Amino acid sequence: TEHRSKHNPKYWRHVPYLGLGPSSHSFSGLQGARGRPTGRRWWNERTLTRYAERLERDERPVAGSEELGPEELALEALTLALRTPEGLEIEEFRERYGRDPVENEGTCERLVESGYLVVEDGRLRPTLRGLAVADGLVEALAAPWAGPPRAPLSPRPSPAARARR
Repeated sequence: TEHRSKHNPKYWRHVPYLGLGPSSHSFSGLQGARGRPTGRRWWNERTLTRYAERLERDERPVAGSEELGPEELALEALTLALRTPEGLEIEEFRERYGRDPVENEGTCERLVESGYLVVEDGRLRPTLRGLAVADGLVEALAAPWAGPPRAPLSPRPSPAARARR
């Protein structure tokens, strides 16, 4: 039996959701043209006291919000997809976000050759080795449109491993 969340994938795919209660988050869903999406995320007051006070004053208990543009949404989608064994469907990503995760100055090919990624059946998937450094993969793949990588492609040693040194 597979033990996988049934509700988390909707957050990862930028489906609209409404959060109710203290600290909950909401998302508008993707707006705008395909390839140039935008979205809005907002979150409620963290404490029950502040949340209730705002409701008693007939105010929305929203503590903050952010507007997300195409680059932020693409980066978020790539980050979340490469943290899963399924990875992402390349053509859907291109159409939805207007960015190409595999055509990036040879970076994807080098990561495939190094054993971090697999490209097959129209999907870009991390290997087990790639899952260990997923955030570094994202930075390397997104560098042409999101800036240069900041993290090396090597897993951090666990606290236990550091203690053995």
